[in-house]
Amino acid sequence: MRFALLLAGICILLSGCLEWTDSDRAILRGLGVDVPAENEPLPANTTVNPPVAPSINPVAQANNSTTLTSTSPPAFLHRTVRNCSTNLTISPEATKDLSDGYSNYNCENNYRWQCIADGSFDSYYDEWCEDKYGRKVDKYGRVLK
Repeated sequence: MRFALLLAGICILLSGCLEWTDSDRAILRGLGVDVPAENEPLPANTTVNPPVAPSINPVAQANNSTTLTSTSPPAFLHRTVRNCSTNLTISPEATKDLSDGYSNYNCENNYRWQCIADGSFDSYYDEWCEDKYGRKVDKYGRVLK
């Protein structure tokens, strides 16, 4: 219903039935849309250019968390073994130094893969990683916020 009302309002404004007010023009100019003043003639070339989105640094998504680029790969793996049905801890958190080349980790909660996908529903690894600076990172070394 809201969408229909919004669409109707936009159609009315675009069709010229209503006049633009100075506040409408101010809002559009604030968004980066070039709007001529009320009595100002339109430019000869009237192409419609939407505002350009600001450039964004490379951002990746991991576990629905925003990540930032980092140059440090994971240095330490923190792993807790949990029960699939109760999520209770089976063995306490163990920390593994990753400088020895160990690569069997995901730096995330593995419930979906080790309980549901494999069908065993016994236990899973709840993992997180940190870089050499102590920042929480994903498997690829990108800093998690």
